[in-house]
Amino acid sequence: MVTVKIGDELCGEGWVAADPPLQRDDGSVVARCNGHPIKAGFRTETVEDSDEEFHVIYRTGVYDVELHLDFLTGETEIKVERAEGYATQTA
Repeated sequence: MVTVKIGDELCGEGWVAADPPLQRDDGSVVARCNGHPIKAGFRTETVEDSDEEFHVIYRTGVYDVELHLDFLTGETEIKVERAEGYATQTA
């Protein structure tokens, strides 16, 4: 299984349209972007959990992955940012 390189492709891009995980994906996959699974680490915050939307933040490595599911429109989107407390490495 190929995993999207979160830092290289999604970090800092803002909200990006995503698809829900496939049935065959393992439990750590929270969405798919461009057909590739997006894996998340542990949940750090639940922003909203209602009949209308599900919005949570996960920490995976040095990134925070925000997942937003809108049950009314059927839209799924993710946002990836460098986690607070991690400095950007320079060569």
